[in-house]
Amino acid sequence: MLPPFSCAYVKGWKRGVTLLIALHGIRELGLEGEIPHWVKVTFGTIHASFGTFADDTKGKVMANRGATLQHTATRRPPHCFNFLRQVEIIERSGGAGVLQQMEEWTNATSLAKAFSLGKLESEAIFNLRLRVPAAVLKVLTEAVKQRGLAKLLTHDVIARDCFNQNFSSGVNAMEQWKEELRNRDGNELALLFVQRLLSDHDSTPPQLRKPLTFREALGKHQACGGFLHYLRLLQQMAPAADYPEMEKDLKQQFRYGYLDPDILHSLETMVPPGDIQMVGAFRTYVARVEQSARSEKMKREADLAANVRAADLTQLLARLEADMELLSSKENNSASRAAETAKDMKYLWDRQLKGERWVDEWMAENCKLLECDQDMHAAMPGLLAFKEQFRGIAGKEYIMCTYDCTVFPSNATYVRQTGLCASNILSLSSGAFCHLQFPVYQPQTSASAVLKHRRILEDQFMRSNLNILLPVQLLFSKAEGGARDNRSLNQPCLALLHNNFEASEWQRSEPVQQGKIGPVPLLRFSDFLGYDDTTRPSSQGRVEQKGVDAHMGIISSYMQGMEIKPEDRLIICDILPNKQFEFGRAVVQQRLAEPTSPWRYIGFVKKLDGAQPSALGDILKALRSQVWDFWDSSSHAPPKTRPQEGGAGADAVPDLQVLAFQGGHPVWPEVLLNRFPEGTSEHDALKKQEEFLRKFPRAPEVSSSRATGLPPRAGGLCDFSIDNGLRPLDVTKQVSLTCVKESDFTVTRLGSCAMRSGRPALVLTSTYDLWVGNTSDNVVNLDAGELFGFSTGNYEEVTFPSGVLVEPSGLLLRFTSDLQLIVSEEKKIMALCEYLRFLATEKGIGSLTIEDHKMEPRMHEAEAGREAMPICFRYQISCLDSGKTHMFKPNAFDSESPTPTHRTFGALYNSAYDKVARNDFARVLWEVGFSFTLSITFLIAFEKVFSVHCLVSN
Repeated sequence: MLPPFSCAYVKGWKRGVTLLIALHGIRELGLEGEIPHWVKVTFGTIHASFGTFADDTKGKVMANRGATLQHTATRRPPHCFNFLRQVEIIERSGGAGVLQQMEEWTNATSLAKAFSLGKLESEAIFNLRLRVPAAVLKVLTEAVKQRGLAKLLTHDVIARDCFNQNFSSGVNAMEQWKEELRNRDGNELALLFVQRLLSDHDSTPPQLRKPLTFREALGKHQACGGFLHYLRLLQQMAPAADYPEMEKDLKQQFRYGYLDPDILHSLETMVPPGDIQMVGAFRTYVARVEQSARSEKMKREADLAANVRAADLTQLLARLEADMELLSSKENNSASRAAETAKDMKYLWDRQLKGERWVDEWMAENCKLLECDQDMHAAMPGLLAFKEQFRGIAGKEYIMCTYDCTVFPSNATYVRQTGLCASNILSLSSGAFCHLQFPVYQPQTSASAVLKHRRILEDQFMRSNLNILLPVQLLFSKAEGGARDNRSLNQPCLALLHNNFEASEWQRSEPVQQGKIGPVPLLRFSDFLGYDDTTRPSSQGRVEQKGVDAHMGIISSYMQGMEIKPEDRLIICDILPNKQFEFGRAVVQQRLAEPTSPWRYIGFVKKLDGAQPSALGDILKALRSQVWDFWDSSSHAPPKTRPQEGGAGADAVPDLQVLAFQGGHPVWPEVLLNRFPEGTSEHDALKKQEEFLRKFPRAPEVSSSRATGLPPRAGGLCDFSIDNGLRPLDVTKQVSLTCVKESDFTVTRLGSCAMRSGRPALVLTSTYDLWVGNTSDNVVNLDAGELFGFSTGNYEEVTFPSGVLVEPSGLLLRFTSDLQLIVSEEKKIMALCEYLRFLATEKGIGSLTIEDHKMEPRMHEAEAGREAMPICFRYQISCLDSGKTHMFKPNAFDSESPTPTHRTFGALYNSAYDKVARNDFARVLWEVGFSFTLSITFLIAFEKVFSVHCLVSN
């Protein structure tokens, strides 16, 4: 038992000591008057006994660890910062270096054992005392004083070196970022890490706060390190004046944690230095910096370019002025231009005659077309005559007959007679055979009809003593992108041999041996001959036309295994050609490409009955044109342009420095204005100089396919100075028609056509007034172009007095002036004289005729002592005195048939074609081709026509 008046244990000793310390402090500071009365009345007498502690430091620390205000208020155990604070007080009271002399400070383990501390707490104390930089420790200590350690972070974060010098969070997936995530001298990363911890703590509601674990702290440290790394990259890029504002904004965003996901993702997926643009906030500033750099660069370049342009313009204007003076001093009268053009045309005429003779000789030797009636009486004599030219020439002779029944002919007599003709030719020698293509199915026939026609052909050739036991399959390949091409990829054929011969040399041919040809390429629909956007091939036309390459492949396949030598001859005898004569085109193309090729061609053209024109002329023109184009660019032809005579005189080409000189007139080089950007003062100043060339008008562009850089073959322009300056109708002018609302349009209609893309609605009234309209809700602007066609019909030879220009029964082909408009092959509207000039200057055709017309050059008045000269590209055109011409008679439109289309609308004028519009708004124009075709061409550009019909007055 204890002695009387002694105390072994007092409950609340530490609290009592703490209170006494507080009261002592109040007394020492003289603050008794500041204590409220209601607090004073609660004071009581405290009986305390005073004792002394051991003199050793360890005893002092152990006795006073819990005597703190925070521990007293929260009843929580002291932490590493309490311990560190006590150590500092002891050092101040006992002198510096007291604690360093204690053996317990050699390591954290001994410290924990000596002071009864936990492992993490001792390691935290050890780090704070010896390894955490002073600046970082100061910030941490202040933060713990204000917020407490309990909900700020755990001892684990401090104990595992997060605040230590040289600590790096570059571990695991971020091992490659080890150096960038290290606490270095200057403590930038460590201090940012502390600030980020405090920011996250303060922004969290008090009830949700919890101490930061090491794993969480590691992620925060990595985000801080990555942020500082990208901030340094941005500093290197950004202008010094702009960077502080960027840094301030980015640090504010980082403090709230907005950048963490992007930063951590970039660190995990990339290696140093990473991609700054992977962080969204940085990407905005990088784009701004790059844009600023580009703008600055562009400004420097613009200033430099402006200086260069100014100097360039000064030099260029001086050279232009010299060109203009030279051109102005050159004599400029129509007579001298006409003389120069006449010389060019004379050269072209002579050159053209040489070319035509060469084409005639080439065609006579290599390609012959023979017109035959349905009995084929002229076929065999024509073939023998063609072969006669090779008599006495070394080499063997082979004959390959072709018989294309892809579309079975409607004339049974013609089929029978062509079959007999094939038999007769094959009987000439064992070196002859026939390639027969059987009919194929297409929507305009039936499977039973195809089978029937095949049987007819087989029976016919059997009766003609031909061997039909050598079947050959013709295989095709289609071009890519032909999804709507439903043509069959094979066609049955026969290799026909005559039974008079036990063996034929053609039995060695690979198609005869293997029973197949190809695959050979099929021609795409878009490349078909004789069709365009408005005229589409029929079902028969789709299967009949296969392309030149396919037919060339057929012939080449049969030659495989034959050992035909260059000195031999292979005569392709086209007994039943298709409409495009593709075997003939293939032979001509092959012979022109390879002059040593043994191929020759003879084709039979069926003579048509009645007034219908034969196809012979058109096919012959097409083949001759193919040969002419070859000759025109070959070494056999003279130069395309007339050699200049000496280079002196009024008509010599002037030596220009900047401007170009083409066709006898100066032109503005297309690249000249491109030297200065549009909108600059230099561009505007140079463009003003272009007005000088209005004194030298250019010819209209006819063809877009002309090779750039090639000079015209003849100089000069169409001379419109005659006839009081009368010029062709300007189809580029904008006009507005009288408009009527659709609701007010009450007339009797003969027919109408709905509006479609690129073409207006059409109405033809009972009085043959033509209305065009916009039935959509949008503004329609149309350029001059085709309005409607006249469907199908007959092109017949007729005779009318030369003064008759219109006829109710059809449309007469009659020209009375070279200013009349036509449509070129490239669908361009132009005057006839301009097209004739195009043929001369671009095609080299100096002499031609117009069907059913007389044409001769118009002449200048002869000067004294001089011969009259032709007016440049102007012609006198008139009808034949006999009145002979041709007329297109469209087939009558069936009133019970569906609504007419733009292609067939013209047939509504049936028997009233003299009432078709012929004025400055709409005219009937003929389109140039191997033979003229007909269309009516629209010459109006709409201007703000809105849901109305427009009347074209007659």
